Amino acid sequence: MNSPHFFNCHTHFRDNSEIAIVNINIADIDGSFVLPDHRYYSIGLHPWNASTELWEKAEPLFDRILQNKSIKAIGETGIDKLRGNSVHEQQKIFVLHAELAEQYDKPLIIHCVRAYNEIIELKKSFKQQRPWIIHGFNTKSTIADKLWKHGFILSFGASICKPDSHVKEILKNAPNNGFFLENDDSTMPITDIYECAATIRQSSVDDLKNIVWDNAHNVFFEKGRS
Repeated sequence: MNSPHFFNCHTHFRDNSEIAIVNINIADIDGSFVLPDHRYYSIGLHPWNASTELWEKAEPLFDRILQNKSIKAIGETGIDKLRGNSVHEQQKIFVLHAELAEQYDKPLIIHCVRAYNEIIELKKSFKQQRPWIIHGFNTKSTIADKLWKHGFILSFGASICKPDSHVKEILKNAPNNGFFLENDDSTMPITDIYECAATIRQSSVDDLKNIVWDNAHNVFFEKGRS
């Protein structure tokens, strides 16, 4: 694959014209679902929907859809202490996603709200070496440093373009191999997010594209991985 102009690590827009990982929430589809062509996808049960009942219904879909080489990641999954079922239930479903990521040798895209310590402890319990990516990172630098220390990759979204964003300094100091960019469910074009990120990191957009693409190649498109 040739290097794209831009790479979008996580988006909810299936008509996205960029090279992107488009999220599919398995709670929103059924057995008749056919994966659209010419895109790359992640698939998971969002933590707001996390329940044993929904997971059991979704298992046959996972088994079928994960055979498709367009699926490049598992998720988004995670733990959200402000919304959804109990933390215990969300954690149980998260572990099942992590096991799928290990089984299918794919990275894991994570939605995390006030549960970083729990996510870090869970990562320690897994031997797999595939990356765990915190999408939409928008919290403290001390948490960012702790996540990087434990091998996570952080994906930054439209919040970096806000004048008073506290994550600008975090992105500025992010290691080259430790971050992605995304627009998630924001209508802000990924190109605008790259412009903001380039300004923050005091680099050209072209240099930033090369850095992010190297990460995308290593995490999602490395030769030999489905």
